[in-house]
Amino acid sequence: MSEAVDSMIRVSGEAAEVARAEAQAVLAMVQDETRRGRLAGVVAAVDDGEIGGDDADALAELLELGLQTGRVRSVYGPEGEQAALALFRRLPLGRELTQSARDLNDALGTLEGRTIEKLSVSAV
Repeated sequence: MSEAVDSMIRVSGEAAEVARAEAQAVLAMVQDETRRGRLAGVVAAVDDGEIGGDDADALAELLELGLQTGRVRSVYGPEGEQAALALFRRLPLGRELTQSARDLNDALGTLEGRTIEKLSVSAV
């Protein structure tokens, strides 16, 4: 889970439609009552137009999965994909992932033009 964020993130327009539909699609398939309650909370938050805390983390997980698998693009088209991606990047987990990618790109940029004799990668 991400660090607590005091501010709520506004969700509207196509991003809200995609977020709601993705949460409802997963909700329709999930049997676990705890997970169903979490997804119902996400749907309610999107309907309210603001999302934060655990609901934001759950929504980020849903959007990330839909974006990675190509489901969002295939179901909602390129515009829906862009709306979902923009929303994902505003959510705490999406911001963390985006910042990590920037940090990695910056680190790789410092190696540009240099000869690399050995490379080791580890994930945490």
